[in-house]
Amino acid sequence: MIFLNTLACPAQNRLKFLGRKPINILKMKIIPLVLALVSTQVFAGGVATPVVPKTPTTVIARMDQAQLLFNERANLEKGKEAIGLWEDVLKEDAKNYEALWKLAKAYYWLGNHSLEKEQLDLFTKGKDYGERAVKLYPDNWEGHYWLGVCLGRYGETRGIIKNLFLVKPIQKEMETVLKINPSHAGAHHVLGVIYRKAPGRPLSVGNKKKALRYAKKAVELDPQSLKYAVGLAEVYLALDKKDDAKKTLEDVLAMPPNLTYGPESLEEKDQAQKLLAHL
Repeated sequence: MIFLNTLACPAQNRLKFLGRKPINILKMKIIPLVLALVSTQVFAGGVATPVVPKTPTTVIARMDQAQLLFNERANLEKGKEAIGLWEDVLKEDAKNYEALWKLAKAYYWLGNHSLEKEQLDLFTKGKDYGERAVKLYPDNWEGHYWLGVCLGRYGETRGIIKNLFLVKPIQKEMETVLKINPSHAGAHHVLGVIYRKAPGRPLSVGNKKKALRYAKKAVELDPQSLKYAVGLAEVYLALDKKDDAKKTLEDVLAMPPNLTYGPESLEEKDQAQKLLAHL
């Protein structure tokens, strides 16, 4: 710690110069020392330099380790380890946005790979982390997106009535994503799913023509995604366009697995195979 210059002067010189009584020496020593200890600035050469808070190295290390583990989530236990590390990060840094939205994503993934009786609790946790991320950082798209997809699965596990009540909130989250990031293929895909699955008016917003438009846009924005291609095929099936659906699904089976999207890429091929078998 760098002290104020007055503490560097011999006490006798200060008394002689200031003409003060010796009783003030203690005050002169203590006050600058206290100021130096409690100040949020470090004084060097008379120029005040702000101390910039830094993310603790332990947090950075945990975040990196968690992501490496989640990349290997084909092994379910490694995915769970990643979740544990991200939750540890929040104990140290409760406002860590990246940890919040990644936990929403991770619980969405874990719910999709768990027993039915466990799913509601897992999707609820994902939803809660998504809500925290959106509340803290409403201008970032990741929180809105993963909150939306968790709401969708949360609603499905609660039953058709609850799911209908959640259509509007999910729609709102995806539209918010597109306001922030108009080229977000995932948000277009989710909107396509909403318009395909939801009942039409007056019960809900279902509209298969809109579903087709959003599904095509998702594939246009990310042609390497097998998930979005399968989503497009499902819209074709809903519109009874079986030839288009068949061609799209055959294209999915011909595409190599894209490991950029994780092990889910292989799962989409399985889904395409099942859909083709029913044509």
